[in-house]
Amino acid sequence: MERTESVVVSVAPQYENEKIQEMGGFGWNLQGRQEIMGHLREAEAPDSLAASVFQGAMDGATSTVRVTYDHYVKLHFVRDLNMPNIARIQELEREYRSLHIPPSPSFKTAGCFTLFGAFGVVAYIFILNGPNGQPGGVATFLVWTGLGVLWLWWKLRKRADANTAAVKASERARQLVTEVASLLSRA
Repeated sequence: MERTESVVVSVAPQYENEKIQEMGGFGWNLQGRQEIMGHLREAEAPDSLAASVFQGAMDGATSTVRVTYDHYVKLHFVRDLNMPNIARIQELEREYRSLHIPPSPSFKTAGCFTLFGAFGVVAYIFILNGPNGQPGGVATFLVWTGLGVLWLWWKLRKRADANTAAVKASERARQLVTEVASLLSRA
Protein backbone atom coordinates (compact mmCIF):
# COMPACT_ATOMS: atom_id res chain seq x y z
CA MET A 1 0.00 0.00 0.00
CA GLU A 2 1.29 3.46 -0.92
CA ARG A 3 2.06 5.75 2.01
CA THR A 4 1.24 9.42 1.45
CA GLU A 5 0.92 12.63 3.38
CA SER A 6 -1.52 15.38 2.54
CA VAL A 7 -2.09 19.01 3.33
CA VAL A 8 -4.86 21.52 2.59
CA VAL A 9 -3.83 25.11 1.90
CA SER A 10 -6.15 28.12 1.54
CA VAL A 11 -5.01 30.96 -0.72
CA ALA A 12 -6.49 34.00 -2.42
CA PRO A 13 -7.50 33.21 -6.02
CA GLN A 14 -4.83 35.48 -7.51
CA TYR A 15 -2.08 33.45 -5.76
CA GLU A 16 -3.42 30.00 -6.67
CA ASN A 17 -0.98 29.23 -9.50
CA GLU A 18 2.01 30.52 -7.52
CA LYS A 19 1.09 28.28 -4.57
CA ILE A 20 0.66 25.24 -6.83
CA GLN A 21 4.12 25.83 -8.32
CA GLU A 22 5.67 26.40 -4.88
CA MET A 23 4.18 23.20 -3.46
CA GLY A 24 5.13 21.26 -6.60
CA GLY A 25 8.72 22.35 -6.01
CA PHE A 26 8.66 20.33 -2.77
CA GLY A 27 7.22 17.20 -4.35
CA TRP A 28 3.55 17.87 -3.63
CA ASN A 29 0.93 16.95 -6.24
CA LEU A 30 -2.36 18.81 -6.50
CA GLN A 31 -5.10 16.36 -5.57
CA GLY A 32 -8.11 18.67 -5.48
CA ARG A 33 -9.26 22.25 -5.62
CA GLN A 34 -12.30 23.93 -4.12
CA GLU A 35 -13.23 27.55 -4.66
CA ILE A 36 -15.13 29.17 -1.80
CA MET A 37 -17.28 32.16 -2.69
CA GLY A 38 -19.97 34.00 -0.75
CA HIS A 39 -19.35 32.11 2.47
CA LEU A 40 -21.18 33.98 5.23
CA ARG A 41 -19.48 34.68 8.52
CA GLU A 42 -21.39 36.48 11.25
CA ALA A 43 -19.78 38.60 13.92
CA GLU A 44 -20.98 41.37 16.16
CA ALA A 45 -19.72 44.79 15.14
CA PRO A 46 -20.64 48.40 15.81
CA ASP A 47 -22.87 50.05 13.20
CA SER A 48 -20.01 52.27 12.03
CA LEU A 49 -17.83 49.26 11.11
CA ALA A 50 -20.40 46.97 9.52
CA ALA A 51 -20.49 46.84 5.73
CA SER A 52 -23.86 45.10 5.67
CA VAL A 53 -25.82 45.62 8.85
CA PHE A 54 -28.99 43.85 9.81
CA GLN A 55 -30.95 44.68 12.94
CA GLY A 56 -32.62 41.73 14.59
CA ALA A 57 -34.29 40.95 17.85
CA MET A 58 -33.16 38.05 20.00
CA ASP A 59 -34.91 37.54 23.31
CA GLY A 60 -36.07 41.13 23.29
CA ALA A 61 -32.53 42.56 22.79
CA THR A 62 -31.49 44.27 19.58
CA SER A 63 -28.29 42.97 18.00
CA THR A 64 -26.15 44.08 15.09
CA VAL A 65 -24.82 41.42 12.73
CA ARG A 66 -22.01 41.99 10.23
CA VAL A 67 -21.99 39.79 7.16
CA THR A 68 -18.70 39.14 5.41
CA TYR A 69 -18.30 37.48 2.03
CA ASP A 70 -15.14 35.46 1.51
CA HIS A 71 -13.51 34.38 -1.72
CA TYR A 72 -10.62 31.97 -1.53
CA VAL A 73 -9.39 28.67 -2.94
CA LYS A 74 -8.70 25.53 -0.92
CA LEU A 75 -5.99 23.38 -2.48
CA HIS A 76 -5.47 19.75 -1.43
CA PHE A 77 -1.95 18.42 -1.99
CA VAL A 78 -0.61 14.86 -1.65
CA ARG A 79 3.00 13.67 -1.48
CA ASP A 80 4.38 10.12 -1.64
CA LEU A 81 6.28 9.19 1.53
CA ASN A 82 8.23 6.48 -0.34
CA MET A 83 9.98 8.89 -2.72
CA PRO A 84 13.77 9.02 -2.43
CA ASN A 85 15.25 11.70 -0.17
CA ILE A 86 11.86 12.43 1.43
CA ALA A 87 13.36 13.05 4.89
CA ARG A 88 15.78 15.66 3.52
CA ILE A 89 13.04 17.26 1.38
CA GLN A 90 10.76 17.52 4.43
CA GLU A 91 13.59 19.05 6.46
CA LEU A 92 14.31 21.63 3.75
CA GLU A 93 10.60 22.41 3.41
CA ARG A 94 10.30 23.02 7.17
CA GLU A 95 13.22 25.43 6.99
CA TYR A 96 11.68 27.13 3.94
CA ARG A 97 8.33 27.57 5.72
CA SER A 98 10.04 28.91 8.85
CA LEU A 99 11.90 31.68 7.00
CA HIS A 100 10.72 35.02 8.30
CA ILE A 101 10.55 38.06 6.05
CA PRO A 102 9.91 40.99 8.38
CA PRO A 103 7.45 43.66 7.27
CA SER A 104 8.83 47.05 6.42
CA PRO A 105 7.94 49.58 9.15
CA SER A 106 5.49 52.35 8.37
CA PHE A 107 6.52 56.00 8.35
CA LYS A 108 2.96 57.26 8.72
CA THR A 109 2.91 58.05 12.45
CA ALA A 110 6.49 59.35 12.64
CA GLY A 111 5.96 61.45 9.51
CA CYS A 112 2.74 63.00 10.83
CA PHE A 113 4.44 63.72 14.17
CA THR A 114 7.32 65.47 12.41
CA LEU A 115 5.09 67.44 10.03
CA PHE A 116 2.94 68.63 12.92
CA GLY A 117 6.06 70.01 14.63
CA ALA A 118 7.29 71.61 11.40
CA PHE A 119 3.94 73.30 10.81
CA GLY A 120 4.02 74.46 14.43
CA VAL A 121 7.41 76.12 13.85
CA VAL A 122 6.08 77.92 10.77
CA ALA A 123 2.90 78.97 12.59
CA TYR A 124 4.84 80.33 15.57
CA ILE A 125 7.17 82.28 13.29
CA PHE A 126 4.10 84.04 11.87
CA ILE A 127 2.73 84.56 15.40
CA LEU A 128 6.05 86.11 16.52
CA ASN A 129 5.58 88.82 13.93
CA GLY A 130 2.21 89.67 15.48
CA PRO A 131 1.51 91.72 18.64
CA ASN A 132 1.18 88.66 20.94
CA GLY A 133 4.32 86.79 19.86
CA GLN A 134 5.87 84.39 22.38
CA PRO A 135 9.29 82.98 21.48
CA GLY A 136 8.90 79.91 23.75
CA GLY A 137 6.51 78.30 21.28
CA VAL A 138 9.09 78.19 18.52
CA ALA A 139 11.56 76.41 20.80
CA THR A 140 8.91 73.87 21.81
CA PHE A 141 8.04 73.04 18.22
CA LEU A 142 11.73 72.94 17.22
CA VAL A 143 12.28 70.30 19.90
CA TRP A 144 9.14 68.51 18.70
CA THR A 145 10.40 68.54 15.10
CA GLY A 146 13.86 67.40 16.21
CA LEU A 147 12.34 64.42 18.02
CA GLY A 148 10.30 63.64 14.92
CA VAL A 149 13.41 63.72 12.74
CA LEU A 150 15.13 61.32 15.17
CA TRP A 151 12.07 59.07 15.03
CA LEU A 152 12.13 59.10 11.23
CA TRP A 153 15.87 58.31 11.24
CA TRP A 154 15.21 55.37 13.59
CA LYS A 155 12.42 54.14 11.29
CA LEU A 156 14.78 54.41 8.30
CA ARG A 157 17.33 52.25 10.15
CA LYS A 158 14.62 49.70 10.97
CA ARG A 159 13.50 49.68 7.33
CA ALA A 160 17.08 49.11 6.18
CA ASP A 161 17.45 46.24 8.68
CA ALA A 162 14.12 44.74 7.54
CA ASN A 163 15.16 45.00 3.89
CA THR A 164 18.51 43.32 4.66
CA ALA A 165 16.74 40.51 6.52
CA ALA A 166 14.26 40.12 3.64
CA VAL A 167 17.08 39.88 1.09
CA LYS A 168 18.86 37.25 3.20
CA ALA A 169 15.64 35.25 3.68
CA SER A 170 14.84 35.43 -0.05
CA GLU A 171 18.34 34.27 -0.95
CA ARG A 172 18.10 31.38 1.50
CA ALA A 173 14.69 30.47 0.09
CA ARG A 174 16.17 30.32 -3.42
CA GLN A 175 18.99 28.10 -2.14
CA LEU A 176 16.50 25.74 -0.47
CA VAL A 177 14.34 25.53 -3.59
CA THR A 178 17.42 24.79 -5.72
CA GLU A 179 18.56 22.05 -3.34
CA VAL A 180 15.11 20.45 -3.26
CA ALA A 181 14.94 20.60 -7.08
CA SER A 182 18.28 18.76 -7.29
CA LEU A 183 17.03 16.13 -4.83
CA LEU A 184 13.81 15.65 -6.80
CA SER A 185 15.67 15.39 -10.11
CA ARG A 186 17.80 12.53 -8.72
CA ALA A 187 14.68 10.57 -7.80
